[in-house]
Amino acid sequence: SEELGAQYLEQIQIKWPLLIEDIEKFKINDEVGDPIRVTYPHVGEISPTTLRYLKVACDLRELFGELAAFNVVEIGGGYGGQFLLADRIWQVSSWTVFDLDPVLQLISRYLECHLINSVYKPTTLNRFDSQTAKFDLAISNYAFSELPKILQQKYISKVLSKAKRGYMTMNSGKTTGDGQNMTIDELRMHFPDLQILEEEPRTSAENYILVWGQQ
Repeated sequence: SEELGAQYLEQIQIKWPLLIEDIEKFKINDEVGDPIRVTYPHVGEISPTTLRYLKVACDLRELFGELAAFNVVEIGGGYGGQFLLADRIWQVSSWTVFDLDPVLQLISRYLECHLINSVYKPTTLNRFDSQTAKFDLAISNYAFSELPKILQQKYISKVLSKAKRGYMTMNSGKTTGDGQNMTIDELRMHFPDLQILEEEPRTSAENYILVWGQQ
């Protein structure tokens, strides 16, 4: 929304104001698909979603340092915007994205409209060979938390356990609920140094961020 976009912009100005100075190069994320744009002070017309992705990039840098040469894995890729903007900030080694086939087709369709500096690898959980996989960072914005428990467990064993660091925005797990999703305590059994951070701005009352492996 316009209001959330303004709050994301405020966070960027606090955490990494240099991104605001270079804001024009990030508006590439608004060139395809005709997103809703809002005019904000200091940045002009931009999609609030683009500001959200930039705010996540600020969080990643704050927690883990520069992501140059990182092998990143993303569970739930949306349309590919998070990767596109990260690709404009850092020269990552690779970006593996997991999702359902129709979504992967959307991501590929979107990203192929742009010239990418690094490399992205769209895949599904069943197609992924985890035997020798190693990632420097795993991220997920809501997608992991919305999976049923059995899929969450499989993602942990095949993907998240292969990552040195992690950043996941969550909308489940704070309470035991009905057992449909893993709880924070269950996740901590797999990631002993798991920490809970506030989501800023808060997009829903029960949302929060889980991180591990921060510097």
